[in-house]
Amino acid sequence: MLFSSVASEPSLNEVIFSGAGGRVSVEVSDYERSGTPDFHDANWLIASVSISAGSFSGSFAISIGTYELVELHRQLRLALDALVGTVSFENMETDLALTVEFQGNGKARIAGEARPHSSPAGTLAFAFDSDQSYLALALEQLSAILRRFPVKK
Repeated sequence: MLFSSVASEPSLNEVIFSGAGGRVSVEVSDYERSGTPDFHDANWLIASVSISAGSFSGSFAISIGTYELVELHRQLRLALDALVGTVSFENMETDLALTVEFQGNGKARIAGEARPHSSPAGTLAFAFDSDQSYLALALEQLSAILRRFPVKK
């Protein structure tokens, strides 16, 4: 059975990808520019990423677009429905890249790279195993975030 390397309750604005030996959390706090009339500017979110993989852990701030989360949600939902395929995510500013590859029998491999803009010399590559139960929970958490922070038109 897989386990989360960090046992904690997620916040209401957090999506957690977890499994054996790893955890990636994205927590959204608010819209960056909530009052702007520009579609593109209005859809940027303030978020933080926390990663724990093996002996390594860290966190950093990122900007992420609501439309990027919508696409991640769409891909993850389709992959979970079929239990096959690959989910790929990278925010526009390339701070976080994440891939979920389904391997059969409900198992999946989560891999990625963290490249915070605030620390260009530091990059963390990570990979860990997960399964459909953890990923179904991540999909539910992502759905909740999108209800709180929908794409603004």
